[in-house]
Amino acid sequence: MRFLPLCLMFVVAACASMTDANPYPEAQAVVEAVSAKHPELTRLTLHAVPAGSSQCTQVASTVAGRRGKPSDPEDLEALRTGA
Repeated sequence: MRFLPLCLMFVVAACASMTDANPYPEAQAVVEAVSAKHPELTRLTLHAVPAGSSQCTQVASTVAGRRGKPSDPEDLEALRTGA
């Protein structure tokens, strides 16, 4: 796995249970656990295509404002190329 300078990105198929407060609590728990063990990370975001959707979304992140937003074009390019 390649580590990007400002964030580590994972791609998974999200099939988490939905809640109003946090639609992907299991994904967020993984991000928080990894972030706690790796303080050198400045941002950690998990991108996935949620069940029933065709759009890649930021389903969990150490930046609360990013959660639930569509993946940025530069993130999609990094996911596509691995660079």
